[in-house]
Amino acid sequence: MLYVLNHKNHLKKDEIIQYRNSLEKSPQNSHVVFAPVACYLSYFEGYPLASQDISSFPEGPSTGEIAPQILKSLGVSYSIIGHSERRRNQHEDNSILRKKIEAALHEGIIPIFCIGEGKEDYLNGNTKTILEEQMNLLFAFPKEVLRNIIIAYEPVWAIGSGVAIQKEALKELLKWIKEKTNCQVLYGGSVDLDIIASFKDIEELDGFLIGGMSLEIDKVLKLLSLS
Repeated sequence: MLYVLNHKNHLKKDEIIQYRNSLEKSPQNSHVVFAPVACYLSYFEGYPLASQDISSFPEGPSTGEIAPQILKSLGVSYSIIGHSERRRNQHEDNSILRKKIEAALHEGIIPIFCIGEGKEDYLNGNTKTILEEQMNLLFAFPKEVLRNIIIAYEPVWAIGSGVAIQKEALKELLKWIKEKTNCQVLYGGSVDLDIIASFKDIEELDGFLIGGMSLEIDKVLKLLSLS
């Protein structure tokens, strides 16, 4: 199981130092990946790292961007691409996201490509239609390349809601996604320790993308103690 801890846009400098110091209470775990705010990546040296985004531009004159080469030099092994918040707030579309995936792969960074449907589409039974539209950009990659891409299924209606998808529905969707892409698949959306305990035995599930819980250091320490 892979656990990716997405801090999003949280924790000021004094808070991140306290958070990082608390990690000394627990051994490192290669299955737990930290995705802090980009300016804090160096604070987690020695731990598996993911960036919350990646630039499609190489190192050079592109102000405000963080090039894949720079992220790689900071020890980043994974990059979250296409999170619903960036799709909504930065208007990222499939054209942009494909370039970001290509840029990550070129530097040996594993893309964690986010997909997920909104509440209206979920209620109207359009989940697979929306997910297939979002996954369309992946179908142009050769099968051997798809093995190096991780999909994170995050139903947008579940993020931050405290409500998770039903287990049987998730199992069916994960199986469908894997048949379509042959990618590993994570689940995200109001993930907590109870959801992890309930879902981790799903055969088709390869891990979790965790938001809010990633800020709760006591729960993170429990996660690190898992084998």
